[in-house]
Amino acid sequence: MFNISEIFYSISGESRYSGYPFVFLRLAGCNLKCKWCDTKYSSKIENQYTVAKIMEIIQSYKINKILITGGEPLLQKDICHLFNVLLKYNYLIMLETNGSVSIKNIPKEIHIVLDHKLPSSKMDGKMLIENFNYIKKSDEIKFVILNKFDFLKAVDIIDKYDLIKKTHIVFSPVNLKLSPQKLSEWILNNKLNVRLQLQLHKILWPDIEKGV
Repeated sequence: MFNISEIFYSISGESRYSGYPFVFLRLAGCNLKCKWCDTKYSSKIENQYTVAKIMEIIQSYKINKILITGGEPLLQKDICHLFNVLLKYNYLIMLETNGSVSIKNIPKEIHIVLDHKLPSSKMDGKMLIENFNYIKKSDEIKFVILNKFDFLKAVDIIDKYDLIKKTHIVFSPVNLKLSPQKLSEWILNNKLNVRLQLQLHKILWPDIEKGV
């Protein structure tokens, strides 16, 4: 059984698949309490479904792209079984994970977005640095940035672990807390080969919290 927060169909607002329709499977429960978390409601279990029930709901949307997010999806003990079933049905799978749980055994076909926490989150001490050894060139490491201190810390991490050579790097401003213009200036002034990412879903539906 899987602890479910919500399952819905929407436009992906982040990652290199931003703008594409996806089925979203938001699993309930998280081991972190980030200060600026925008999905606190996902800590509550709304339903408990078997893999068969999840597949029934997902397949009803008639689309082959699925985003598995949370909470923290990798806390669910049978998550690899779900991955394997989805792969069997040829789904394009994107996984959002918070950087505190090992990605070592995630099937290579899955596109991972690893959200590495920075000091403003108050959860940066929980990060599992060894995940940088398992990240693929096709994956993404996302840094959510609140202020200049976060930015400089992200730059230090990128340099220390040579992350730009390992994978795609994304810088995203905390929504409504740091202006995209200011973050853009920092990126340009430091000549960083990273991608600036805005949360498209919050631009499209600024007043809606769930189901987008």
